[in-house]
Amino acid sequence: MGSTHSPERLKALLAWFKSNDISMDKIRVSSSSSSNGLGLCIMAAKDLKLGDVVCEIPKTTVLSCKSTAIAHILEEHEIAGVLGLSLSVMFEITQGVNSPWHEYLMTMPEREDIPLFWSDTDLTELASTDLESKLAKDKILLKADWTDNIVPILEANQDLFPPTVYSYDFFLRAMSLVTSRAFQVDAYHGDSMVPLADIFNHKTAGEHVHIESDADVCLICGSNCECEHVMEAQDMDVDAESLDVEDGEAPELLDESSVIGDDDDEWDDVSSENNKYESEEEDDIGDTLQMRIIKCCSRNTEVFNTYGSHNNTTLLSRYAFTEPNNPYDITCIPWHNIITVLSSHLPPKHLKRVEWWQQVCESLADNDDVDITDGVLVPYFDYSGGRSAALEGAIRIAFAPVGLYRQLRSGGSGVEVYLGQLGNKGWIVRETREEHVHGEHCAHDHEHEDEDEGEEGEGNVNAKASEEMDEEEEIDTDDSDEEDEEMPSPTASVTSSLSRQVEAISKELAVRRLTQYPTTLEQDIAELASLGPSLSRKRFALILRIEEKKILKRVVDKSLDKSKTP
Repeated sequence: MGSTHSPERLKALLAWFKSNDISMDKIRVSSSSSSNGLGLCIMAAKDLKLGDVVCEIPKTTVLSCKSTAIAHILEEHEIAGVLGLSLSVMFEITQGVNSPWHEYLMTMPEREDIPLFWSDTDLTELASTDLESKLAKDKILLKADWTDNIVPILEANQDLFPPTVYSYDFFLRAMSLVTSRAFQVDAYHGDSMVPLADIFNHKTAGEHVHIESDADVCLICGSNCECEHVMEAQDMDVDAESLDVEDGEAPELLDESSVIGDDDDEWDDVSSENNKYESEEEDDIGDTLQMRIIKCCSRNTEVFNTYGSHNNTTLLSRYAFTEPNNPYDITCIPWHNIITVLSSHLPPKHLKRVEWWQQVCESLADNDDVDITDGVLVPYFDYSGGRSAALEGAIRIAFAPVGLYRQLRSGGSGVEVYLGQLGNKGWIVRETREEHVHGEHCAHDHEHEDEDEGEEGEGNVNAKASEEMDEEEEIDTDDSDEEDEEMPSPTASVTSSLSRQVEAISKELAVRRLTQYPTTLEQDIAELASLGPSLSRKRFALILRIEEKKILKRVVDKSLDKSKTP
């Protein structure tokens, strides 16, 4: 992880580790060869075996919204998470030697070298990439967070936060440190800066360690044992059992789960973008965090952690690097590209279906109550050239019989079920039992399609496409599952005419996306080779562009291969 260090600062950091009971007898902190000497890394001091605990970090050393000196202010303004932690980092930095974390904070860089801080010249390297559009959205959201959440706190406490020091730029710099380093510690601390743990560098699908924590703690004081708050909750339970209430109902009691985190549910697999927590070990790790070996590592080699399963856009925007051949990489397809490509195949009426599907996906992505992974709701091609559920759904809904479209628009959980089917590769939809019984096939439905799709007139769906879609439909005659009546069922077939049409549209989307870059894949590969091994913004941007274009090329190649298949 990038750091600002000199031999003196590193020596002071190691002394701070020791004085705060942070143990690390099997590893050592070193300059990072992967960061051109600009950062720190963790090296194995000896051969490391599975299950070895390479360091123990007391929770008393973490910097969080609960442990900072301004915890009471954050609580008063109900600010926590990344925003609260960013303000905490800002405050502790300004305290200098008076901060308990001074030696730790002094080894951090002023900011991470993420594109948010790049010059306009450097940003041209990101032209037409997914990150270019993401960065524009991020800037809007960050400014809103600053104005709506941080500024009111600063203005209400100007004696602690002098305006000349607490600027928007300072906030962005602190945010870059927090989003690239913070771990989810437990139900009490939440997002936290964890000394030593944040020095481990990332390696996709090749990490050696996982961080472990007892997340089942008191939500009031953070204790992992039976503290006074837990005892009070238990005493109240006992007292309630002996109450003789006239109406037969006991008064409302303090639920113990409101004091202690629920380890089985919320914290069973506690993880942030930077870590995974394991609860399989039998030993009691107490009020500490441990880094445990999950993959053997030889002496004098770097020990890696994982920051999560991230694509290169996320890695560069948050951690300031990219990885070649990243198996989690994706290339997004803008919604307007989908509509443009489909417009040459379908009448405007059917394009409205895609616009509706876009609104559905974006609405679900903003709904915290819906249990759908956000990635499912974004149209993209994955590393292998496969389509996301949002992209697959957009194409298929555009060509689908009106019966399916009507059912999806009828409300209820149909859309979520369909997204689940798409996510599980259940591409092909079948007619509902009602359509089968009454013989209401696609041709009949088209007579009334205007009622559901606006008042633009009938419009003619390509007759051949309609016939092929009707032939593709399989009849559902199973009357045993009443709950599925409102939702078409999937089939595993991927050889239908509609599936071939989906492949053809995918190819067009990939080709169109490729033409939107100012350079070709071959030009980028040649330029990357000319840079040599040196690390730079240009290198990371080139890797980002190359990997996006390679995904699109896979889509085109897959389509060509399938077109040759009899």
